[in-house]
Amino acid sequence: MLVNELLANKQVATQFGQISFNEKGECKDLKPEQEKVLGKLPNFHIVEDKPKKEAKVEEAKEEPKEKKTQPKKKKTTKKEEK
Repeated sequence: MLVNELLANKQVATQFGQISFNEKGECKDLKPEQEKVLGKLPNFHIVEDKPKKEAKVEEAKEEPKEKKTQPKKKKTTKKEEK
């Protein structure tokens, strides 16, 4: 993701077309190759957040496995004969 805090909430025309920045100055409109080109310009930097998302997904998948329990067995009682 390309970040430029000075361009927060703005749209910019680039050689790759028009891109927009959110309130934090983040742009998610570009491909990784395009981000590398623009990342070399002043006030631009590239932030990679993909590993964080994968870690969250893995944690979410592990939690349901831990919550699974074996079904409870029904107790039977013997009737006393009189």
